[in-house]
Amino acid sequence: MLVVYQILQIPAGVRNKTLSVVAGTSYVLQLRAALRPYKVQGFWGDWSARVTIKIPSSTAGIPADSC
Repeated sequence: MLVVYQILQIPAGVRNKTLSVVAGTSYVLQLRAALRPYKVQGFWGDWSARVTIKIPSSTAGIPADSC
């Protein structure tokens, strides 16, 4: 199993982030947040529970605005 970690810094006020994914691949998501980690050291929240998602191998039948 290939393990890749991706760190995202999402600006204040942004409510969502779109990620590039590969059809037919499973992903495990786990999140935690910090209040301006580049300015305040050590104030990270706890890790969320892990969520596994499987990206369909085809987008047939999925509404266009969902992709």
